[in-house]
Amino acid sequence: MSQDYSYSQPSSSDLADKYSEDTADRELEALICMDEAESRQYPPQPEVVHGFPKECYCGAQPILSNCYNRSHFAEKKAGLKPKQIIERVRLDHGVHIQYKKAWRAKEAAQILVRGTPEDSYHNIAKWLFMAKERNPGSVVYLEMDSGTKFKYVFIAFGPSIRGFDLLRRVIAVDGTFLKGKFKGTLLVATAQDGDHHLYPIGFAIVDSENDKSWNWFFRCLRTIIPDAPDLVFVSDRASSIAKALTELYPASHHRICKYHLGNNIKVSFKGQSYLPLVESAAIAYTREEFAKIFIQIQDANPKLA
Repeated sequence: MSQDYSYSQPSSSDLADKYSEDTADRELEALICMDEAESRQYPPQPEVVHGFPKECYCGAQPILSNCYNRSHFAEKKAGLKPKQIIERVRLDHGVHIQYKKAWRAKEAAQILVRGTPEDSYHNIAKWLFMAKERNPGSVVYLEMDSGTKFKYVFIAFGPSIRGFDLLRRVIAVDGTFLKGKFKGTLLVATAQDGDHHLYPIGFAIVDSENDKSWNWFFRCLRTIIPDAPDLVFVSDRASSIAKALTELYPASHHRICKYHLGNNIKVSFKGQSYLPLVESAAIAYTREEFAKIFIQIQDANPKLA
């Protein structure tokens, strides 16, 4: 008996009926899912701070951003390094985390405890006000640019200003670069107390070591330490410092730091042993002793003298 394998093309009405049935089924399933979603109770989404949730769904505190922050990053502590965080998590919880996650945890913990650099600059005027309130006699200056953004800041605490009257009138000035998010340069003026320790006088944060920033720094310093013939400044003889001192402290004396002078001699007079003579002259306590050593320097190398 032969089989009939003929195929008849379905009509358009049949396809339409099947499509309408499938569409109705899908719409019904969608409605059922929506009803289930509305009836289901989801836990509230945790609040996220700097990329880390403040709480887990179970209500527990997150490990990395909370357990290793305040106890290790508070006050002046440098905090745990990423490798130390990895080891602590492994020992305490038996879990291995990647270096990148440990680094992010360290950054988040520092922000939670100390705030962001933006917060620090935003609150700098409030901080200066409180510094003057808590330290009577302090002198602060804050300069903004045309767009009301931070440009320069200077501060000298009252006790340091009053204590300088009892010290030798020798001030060392220098600058160093900052490593924070916004970089910048720290300018300082220091003296030396009776125990040969550094005695801070004034600080400033500026954009870089240039003519304008050093001139602004010395203008601020002159309000607390006026120009006088018995005043001596010691520096690395940078051109910006020399210009500012010539303009603002014409009566004072300007000398070069022995350390920087020694480095310059090493570079300019390689292979020649003039450094011991220069160091002996720098630490001479009397004019006669200095003159005697200086004659030896002139005889050895007139150019160096």
